[in-house]
Amino acid sequence: MTKIFHLLPTSLAAAVLLAGCASAGEKKSEAPAASSPETLRDADRGQMRQTMIAKGETMLKAMQSGDYAGFTQYFPPEVKAKFPKSAFDQFPTYIGKLETWTYLTELNAPILTTYLWKTTIRRKDSKGEEISLDMLFHLSVAKQNGRYVIVGSWFK
Repeated sequence: MTKIFHLLPTSLAAAVLLAGCASAGEKKSEAPAASSPETLRDADRGQMRQTMIAKGETMLKAMQSGDYAGFTQYFPPEVKAKFPKSAFDQFPTYIGKLETWTYLTELNAPILTTYLWKTTIRRKDSKGEEISLDMLFHLSVAKQNGRYVIVGSWFK
């Protein structure tokens, strides 16, 4: 059921975090990989915080209104390719209708910052009665080539 929304961070993180790594048997380039993720410093986190929170809010509004283009507008092309419209369109069916959200906090790691929102989702249970559930919306960001890039988003 939520497998679709767990696939995204795995494939995105792999695409970004492993970009530029040589496969077994390949020759390593003499030049450093330009697409390798960079270590995030306190200054980076300060610079990207407000922008990424605003982008997350925009993405949640787009999810609420069923706007795939709005939800994926900040994804790099390789990330957007791994999250097709058909997967996005299944959210109301398998998860429910996004009603509200509140920004909570960020989680920092050396090459990744994940922003978290508490969301409230409404749907019908197996008896057809309206229920609500809380889920976390995760928005993960890395720095590549001097730019802050969204590498994953998912509900859990």
